Amino acid sequence: MYISAQRVISPSSQRTGVNVFKYSHGAATWQSVPAAFLPDVNAGELIWQKIEVDPPGNRVLSYLDVVAPDAIPWEAVCGRLAMLKRYVHEAGNPTIAAWDPLWIRFGLGHPGIPWSTELGALAGHLVLRLPSG
Repeated sequence: MYISAQRVISPSSQRTGVNVFKYSHGAATWQSVPAAFLPDVNAGELIWQKIEVDPPGNRVLSYLDVVAPDAIPWEAVCGRLAMLKRYVHEAGNPTIAAWDPLWIRFGLGHPGIPWSTELGALAGHLVLRLPSG
């Protein structure tokens, strides 16, 4: 599974919003995330989305990407999202972290918002807006 929350801005209307996506990798299981399932290599099959700012042409202001086995319990994903600030630090942009069977990437492209505030906001969008399961 690949889930993503992206804060975007439309260059034409200047409207901002958070678009959320969920992709499936099928029945594959693993102990650590295989490189073949990372979003830049294989996002998987799009199975759900919630769009606040219609594409195309939006500029991504920040994003939170999470890759995990499709079969992981949703409660486990939510619990790990709640703990992200402990694992992701301002060390780099983007910041990549991996623990258990999860891989996370967080990028912040607009100045003026503390990275921890934006990380929490995007994690909240994933927890509150994605369908469970």
